[in-house]
Amino acid sequence: MGLLLLALAFAAPVHGETIHLVGTDDRGVTLRLDVGPFDLKPNDSGRFELVGTGLPGLDLPGRPRLPYGYALVAIPPGATVAASVTGGAAEEVRTPGKLVIGDRPAFRDDHNGLGLTPVREPAEPILDGAWPPSPIELSAPFTVRRQTMVAVQIRPFRYDAATGQLWTRRSITVRLSFVTGTTPGAGVPAAEDRNWEPVLASYPWSQHWERNFIYVGFPNDTSADLFHWTAFMGYYSREDSIRFDVNHLDAAHAVDFAVTLQGHKNTTHFSWAQVENGLGQFTSVRDSVYWIGNVPKVLAATLPASAFSEGLTNHLVLWGKDLDQPPDPLTNVLSTVGLGSFDITYWRGFRALAGASTRSRAPVSTAIRSGPGT
Repeated sequence: MGLLLLALAFAAPVHGETIHLVGTDDRGVTLRLDVGPFDLKPNDSGRFELVGTGLPGLDLPGRPRLPYGYALVAIPPGATVAASVTGGAAEEVRTPGKLVIGDRPAFRDDHNGLGLTPVREPAEPILDGAWPPSPIELSAPFTVRRQTMVAVQIRPFRYDAATGQLWTRRSITVRLSFVTGTTPGAGVPAAEDRNWEPVLASYPWSQHWERNFIYVGFPNDTSADLFHWTAFMGYYSREDSIRFDVNHLDAAHAVDFAVTLQGHKNTTHFSWAQVENGLGQFTSVRDSVYWIGNVPKVLAATLPASAFSEGLTNHLVLWGKDLDQPPDPLTNVLSTVGLGSFDITYWRGFRALAGASTRSRAPVSTAIRSGPGT
């Protein structure tokens, strides 16, 4: 494949204020951090803490606990990175007084037989002028999953512990320029290096949902699954609307979605499947699929990522009929087809919180949703 991935790995959900990818080209990437409203909240010691930004906070001994943005950026083979501020809002200055200072790690004997235990103790503020001195902090290049990367911090706040002054930039635009080195690919502009292409860093992620609510004693095949999610589905009432979650979706990649149905009667079936995202938008998986028998049937499709939304906000919608006739509320309203399971494979954005990604374990729930068939 030979693709080098550009990762915007956000440190935490930040309520709309986060590092945004402004643009990419063969020479680097442009990022922007926006800071929304925030408050200064006093603590028990009389110092003030910056709250409400949704950003993680720096935590260094003797330094103010200031919010910052974090991203993980992949770089071309053999390249280094030069960072510069290219735009944003002017600094706002205020004098809130004393801000909360980071504690220092220490060890203390608890005298209860456990010996020395780690603790955190108050640290004296470091009085060396406004800190941090630069709004950008870059790490040395390192390797993650065979990709060379750098970690970048964008720091929209700085504070002088001696004077109590706080400077804030509501928006910062940062340019990360790739400087080629001497390893393979060095000296070759990225546009000419066909082994490198900047894209959003993510990885394929598969999820499987299955429930064993219904027992069906056929077919007489010891390898067949006789437990299913549902026993039948209607045409007008869509009882099989099932909620499921999608997390850290990379919108740059399509999504593979598949539904496994099980015929419960040796007759004809016509089946529909849709997904609904959190915006109430419906996308067809398969439409009016004709099949026969008490056998499994897979309805599968490749869908755009926009068909789904973040979190436990998506629904699987199924309906059908058995007879090859127009639907009728008396004679052709049910389909003797049950749901066995469904699967999704999408590209999930790499999140670099403490160097690890997290998995959502949100429950799957069912709900009754009614509406006319289409």
